[in-house]
Amino acid sequence: MSIIDEKGKIGGKVNIIDLIVILVVLAAIAAVVVLGGRGSGVPGAQAEHIIYQVKVEGVDADVFKTIQSQIPSQLVASEELQDGYVTDVEGVLVEEEDTARMEAASNGFNGYYVGLHPGQAGTYDVIFTIEANLADPVSSKIGTQEIRVGWSHIVKTTTFVLDHGTIISREVVPPEG
Repeated sequence: MSIIDEKGKIGGKVNIIDLIVILVVLAAIAAVVVLGGRGSGVPGAQAEHIIYQVKVEGVDADVFKTIQSQIPSQLVASEELQDGYVTDVEGVLVEEEDTARMEAASNGFNGYYVGLHPGQAGTYDVIFTIEANLADPVSSKIGTQEIRVGWSHIVKTTTFVLDHGTIISREVVPPEG
């Protein structure tokens, strides 16, 4: 007795072509499950938990105080919630002698920035601490923004936005266990 009969069926029930198609579909599903959990198609890439800090200069005192009451706050990008939170905020009051530095920094800005008053004493230089999970550490993106030290960064959450920050630090947190 042969496993494949004269009609090309295995055990008289399943066609060999059908069996090959079923195996290919199962292999494709397995590949999607294995690679899909990594966030990218890059072999070996796994999600990273990071902590980074963003400095925003010249934040109005009232805006800073309101932001303090909104922490923690979840990140938003492209109208979607992101896998990250502003977990802490610190502010340093800008003194009179710092106004020249603030005016020099504001010369490059041609638009209106919410809550920003460069050149005025009584504003704050604010440092945000943000914890996030990067699905693809190769691109280092949260939403559309790359998380790289020295790059400009918009701190946008469900409750506030400041848009001319600079990333000043980035640390990968090793997995627990």
